Amino acid sequence: ADLAECQQMDLSDGRTIHALRSVRDSAGRRRILSVRTVGVSEFPGGPVMRCHSVAHDVTASVETHLDFAGRLRNLDDAARRMNDQERRIADRILSGKLNRDIALELGISDRTVERRRATIMKSFGVVTSSELAAKLTERSMLRSWQASGCNSHWQTARNSHMALTDLVV
Repeated sequence: ADLAECQQMDLSDGRTIHALRSVRDSAGRRRILSVRTVGVSEFPGGPVMRCHSVAHDVTASVETHLDFAGRLRNLDDAARRMNDQERRIADRILSGKLNRDIALELGISDRTVERRRATIMKSFGVVTSSELAAKLTERSMLRSWQASGCNSHWQTARNSHMALTDLVV
């Protein structure tokens, strides 16, 4: 953290600052660092005499997060264009069911399933059933990733929102 920031923050009693910093490496590439700073005193409860910081390069994690979030946003946009019947059909396609089985289960004709499948494929921008299954599986996996908290410690930084906007390479 910045020296001025350390001086303004109360880092006594083991308190820390966790923030992201944008820096340039020796090749001039922008990097994002997760920096944790702790105040050090001469004795417990004493005034903070100096600050110690530990920095970790989290650029790859931030870039992966942005990639996954963008892909999920695009897949969710495609899914939002589906109506309820198309969603029910897509769920069954995802579970590996054939058109005739989907038709029997939903009480609709095979032809309706075929037409709805074509509409779903168009929404997701694919031309084959295997591509559709891959997109539906990817969306499911990315939604699970998002629900898991994305497993990125840098997101606990007080300015982590900046990694998703200002600090991006």
